[in-house]
Amino acid sequence: MGNHRQTDRHREAFRVWWAADRDVQAVCRQFAVHRNSVLKWREWFGWDERADGLDADFQARENRKAVARRLKMQEDHRRAGEALRKRGVQYHVMHEITTARDATQAIKVGVDIERTAEGLPTDILELWNADTDTLRARAAQIIAEASEGAGDDTGDPGGPRGDDPGDAGCIPPGD
Repeated sequence: MGNHRQTDRHREAFRVWWAADRDVQAVCRQFAVHRNSVLKWREWFGWDERADGLDADFQARENRKAVARRLKMQEDHRRAGEALRKRGVQYHVMHEITTARDATQAIKVGVDIERTAEGLPTDILELWNADTDTLRARAAQIIAEASEGAGDDTGDPGGPRGDDPGDAGCIPPGD
């Protein structure tokens, strides 16, 4: 549509339009201009592209803030878990272990909180610390679950079907 010179008024109208969630009527009201004028400015000065860029920048900043909040919360949780664990250990040092059920629980909870805050998977650590009977029971459970899902009605335990090497991985018609 030709070469149009953008003025301070156009820039301010853009800011109003963007701040009002791209509402053309907000610009019309504030600047006492017709809707068609605002639509022309929007096209001439690339308001949609500029707003998309600002939206992307805003979203990126918000994402960084959210990550920073999560990291701070995770660190706070790690410190709380560490403090609970230390207090439980301190109790054990100062008292007989036979009367320290609460201290032992504090250690356990503290370690769990620290582990979660560090992002360590609880399942793996439970297996790591499990006794032989628990490991055998878990292995039997995994084998049973795997056996239930293995094979199909053709007796084939899975994998490519068909005799032609070109059919590898293809399902024959009718399956």
